[in-house]
Amino acid sequence: MYNPLIKKHILSFMQICNSATPHEDFEALALQVWTEQSRSNPEYGRWSDWVLSGQRPQRWQDIPAVPVTLFRTLSLTCFPPFLAKYHFKTSGTTGPRGVHHLMDTEVYDVGAELGRNLLIGTVPTDGVSLVSSSYESSLGHMCRAFAPTMSQCFIPDLGVLKDEAMERLRSATEAQFIPATAFAMASLLQHITLDTPPIHLPEGSVIMITGGFKGRQQEISEVELHQRLYHLFPNTRIVGEYGMSELSSQMWSTDLQSRFRPPPWLRVVAVDPRTGLALPNGTLGQLKFVDLANHQTVLAIETRDQGIVYPDGSLELMGRLPLSDPRGCSLSVEEVDSMFVQQASNNTPKSARHKELESHSRGRKVASVLKVLRSLQNLSIEILQEMSEGLSANNALWGWQQSLESLLINDGQVLRDLLILNDTPNQITIVFARGVFTAGLEWVALALASGASVHVKVPAESLQTTSHWLRAFQEAGLPLTFSNERHIPDTDLLWIFGDDDSIHTIQSTTAHHHCQAYGHRFSIAITGDSEMDAQRVAEDITAYDTRGCMAPAAIFCHGDVQMFSERLFGEMRRIEMTRPLGDVDPFLGPEIRRRIGLSIQRPGRTWLHRDSQATWGVLQMDLNNFTASALPRLIAVH
Repeated sequence: MYNPLIKKHILSFMQICNSATPHEDFEALALQVWTEQSRSNPEYGRWSDWVLSGQRPQRWQDIPAVPVTLFRTLSLTCFPPFLAKYHFKTSGTTGPRGVHHLMDTEVYDVGAELGRNLLIGTVPTDGVSLVSSSYESSLGHMCRAFAPTMSQCFIPDLGVLKDEAMERLRSATEAQFIPATAFAMASLLQHITLDTPPIHLPEGSVIMITGGFKGRQQEISEVELHQRLYHLFPNTRIVGEYGMSELSSQMWSTDLQSRFRPPPWLRVVAVDPRTGLALPNGTLGQLKFVDLANHQTVLAIETRDQGIVYPDGSLELMGRLPLSDPRGCSLSVEEVDSMFVQQASNNTPKSARHKELESHSRGRKVASVLKVLRSLQNLSIEILQEMSEGLSANNALWGWQQSLESLLINDGQVLRDLLILNDTPNQITIVFARGVFTAGLEWVALALASGASVHVKVPAESLQTTSHWLRAFQEAGLPLTFSNERHIPDTDLLWIFGDDDSIHTIQSTTAHHHCQAYGHRFSIAITGDSEMDAQRVAEDITAYDTRGCMAPAAIFCHGDVQMFSERLFGEMRRIEMTRPLGDVDPFLGPEIRRRIGLSIQRPGRTWLHRDSQATWGVLQMDLNNFTASALPRLIAVH
């Protein structure tokens, strides 16, 4: 149960704080709050036990931080959730909305005012609000406390009331406080130009800008927004604010070009996104906050933002963490046969003699393709690992051998079967995506064996490694070209692999007779609990470290889930002995920690191997926690 003495200690700390508050005072209180929260907040306690392996943190930087996305699923309170009177929700721009539950806002309110006064000074109590009026908005709550007589000119369902806001600002006779999200301010200034007459607000007015565009499309850029803002309000102080629903404290900047600074009861550290461990000051990393004002929930939060933290504690915000590389898409060879056949109306009838000559020519091409494929069996393991972009050496070798065997089996019968097709395209263009490094080999071999001339568009990052085997086909005299240039020549048949937006762009800008596109796809496995099921699923999980749509994003077991999970983990450990996990994309770290955080909430539902390089294993998950994306050897069983 929540200890009310914690609130008393934190309020006392806030009242005596100034910019020179000793580091040791913060650290001692942070460790005390962690001790209480790990006891009174069961969900956080289980997370702390897992992160620390049952140990205690020795520094504030080592206090386990909850992935911010867990607020979408867990209550994370130090009190029974039904006692919560405030439910601050995230904006909901991506996925389900997270909720921060509080019994009261006394510490929040005191800290917001003291922190603001310390970092930027006071603000007027009247003004125009361009932030949400919803009582579920922590930002709206804070701004109403600062300026209770503000006019509300942003309505969630309607957006910015532009005319009303402009009229009130131009007619203001007293100092104004104008809090605004960057998105709302961009909407207000959409039609402002450098010829627009400026608004000279009364002396002492303050404009507060918070947040970014959060991926939403705007007609003006951030640079243009700032230009218009400073032009329209030339004599008004403009400050920056950084906060989030899951935190109870805010950072402030004295202008839009300066770094953000925290109040003394808030600390920020950049961490390695792969491990969640603290990085040295001055290093770009994922942001982790330790906020004493979060006394009723979780004091340490791991966000999806990134930035640089300097020795004085200030923060240079660098936006959101990059998305991890899109997972590749590999289809079985049998799926593509029909892709070669064009509609008869697109082909000119051929004479019997022409068909005989063409068939003979295609037969020679098939023989050349098979010869090249056999030679590619001799690529060194070093080259294969380089081509795989992250697989372990043994797993890269295994994947390459599996791909070649699928093409060479029965003396290349799958390629020879293409000779019976009557109508095949003259030119095939293939757009590769990063991901399964053998998928391109299979598609190029099939295209060349069909008798077509082939052009390959290679991702810029993969050009050097992919050329190891593409040149082998060229050197054999086969009609193949490749480049990483955006321009794609006119073609008969266009095969595209990649994300949905890229596919749409390429389809709309490339002349072609027929297109076959493969965008976002994912697989699931439906199994019983037998050892054979576990063996087969383990092979799919470990092949290419779940790159590609044929690796299951999750497993739905209709047998004994506990027994199956144990068997699956055993099979994955067996494979790990010969084909170990390779390098894991560091930006998958936050999602890996989120899924583990969900699974460990019920004892006996995790089978994990963890070392200094990576974490992998089996997680039992409730059905409502299904996620349609695969993680490297970290599989969910539902």
